Amino acid sequence: MVVQHTEGKPKNRIEKATENFCAVRDHFLNEDRGTSQAYRMAFKKPMKFYHEHTPAEAVEILKREAEEN
Repeated sequence: MVVQHTEGKPKNRIEKATENFCAVRDHFLNEDRGTSQAYRMAFKKPMKFYHEHTPAEAVEILKREAEEN
């Protein structure tokens, strides 16, 4: 069963986390064509991480963690 959302309808946690993850993924694909360590680390984070942070915050956290490693 496919559920379609209308604009204005609140999204659930999984949808929000998925949208945030996709925004982060797209940022790294556009910035460095997906070759950075931060891009690879993005796939290892749990969905809870993307639910709790905005895409901009997630990008900064991933970049910082990649520099530390």
